[in-house]
Amino acid sequence: MLKMVGNKMNKKRDKQKGSVLPLVMVFMMVFFLMLAFVVDISWILNSRAQLQNAADAAALAAAAQLVDEDILYGSPNPIDDIIEARDYAEMYAFYNKAARRAITVDRNDLNEIEGGVVVGYISDPYDLDAPLEIDGMNGYNAVQVTTKFAHDLNGPLGLFLGAFTKVEDVEIGAKATAAIDDRVTGFALSEGETLDILPFTIYEQAWYAALGLPSTCPSETLQDNFAYIDGVVYKNQSDGIPEIKLYPNKEDVCGVPSLPGNFGTIDIGSSNNSTADLARQIRYGVTAEDIAIIGGLMLTDEDGDGIFSKWFNGDTGVSASIKDDLASIIGEPRFITLYLNAYGQGNGAYYEIVKFVGVRIMEVVLTGKMSQKHVTVQPTFITAQHAIINPNAPRSGYIYAIALVR
Repeated sequence: MLKMVGNKMNKKRDKQKGSVLPLVMVFMMVFFLMLAFVVDISWILNSRAQLQNAADAAALAAAAQLVDEDILYGSPNPIDDIIEARDYAEMYAFYNKAARRAITVDRNDLNEIEGGVVVGYISDPYDLDAPLEIDGMNGYNAVQVTTKFAHDLNGPLGLFLGAFTKVEDVEIGAKATAAIDDRVTGFALSEGETLDILPFTIYEQAWYAALGLPSTCPSETLQDNFAYIDGVVYKNQSDGIPEIKLYPNKEDVCGVPSLPGNFGTIDIGSSNNSTADLARQIRYGVTAEDIAIIGGLMLTDEDGDGIFSKWFNGDTGVSASIKDDLASIIGEPRFITLYLNAYGQGNGAYYEIVKFVGVRIMEVVLTGKMSQKHVTVQPTFITAQHAIINPNAPRSGYIYAIALVR
């Protein structure tokens, strides 16, 4: 009797084992499917993020090429700039890999709006409703780049779950638009950063007159005695870009008397007239601490008259002690300010700064006869990493911020 009961119990256990094993197999199958699904979703999201990084980098690099330096030579050439923009978009997309692959973008030489690299114009880059225009009527200030894994380009993205679901791949993509904007009203730095701005200012109308632009100053013969070629400054050569004397200035010629004891130097930071501060700022740029001392480096339209300005305290002037500092940056691009009004003298001088522009120092002579002393600069375009843009501000024409806007 006991033997029969034992046999029945063993048979019951065998049946239970037989019914549990299929359930375990089902649960294991579901678990691995879910795991594969999670892996695929992560793979897709990560690959798309990498595509976005590639699109961002390509758009920024391409937009930077739209700053047409040929304008300075009087011969704008947007066609070459557009070709370079496409070249840079291709290059930066290729070097920013996604899904462990180099990315190819559609050059879109016909500039179709649905193409991979679209060069166009946005009336206000920071207005998301402003369309990207491609007719070229207003010039070009923006580049849109599309990166993708698709059947027609780069191939679709393969999935791990394909063997189970028969969905072996998917098409994914990313898009970025970068624009250049010269409505620069100031600069903002984080701790540890510097800004290459010279602690000098030039009378706005004198700047325009020296460059042959409309001005209230008497017209004068344009000076073109230096050339900047392939990173080198050459004297007694012409490159088509006129120069202006940063020092001595010619405000008195324009009916604006020079301020006694001051030759256009301003305090961007401490007002203690330290030559060491001037030398440091010339060589290495101003710091976030310098900017904090003057309450920020930003022009504002407080009167609502459309003039964005900020008053700066003047320094005591140029001396031979900063000659080597100025000479050390010959040929390098630097920001500088233009002023509209001024009063006072020496350390008590004040300048109403109304614009930021870009220059290169071409020659520095601060020793010898007074009639021979000068600091000569040439205008140049600069792309500004730390620029503050105000859509209501007038255009700088020389300083361009480059940013992702979409």
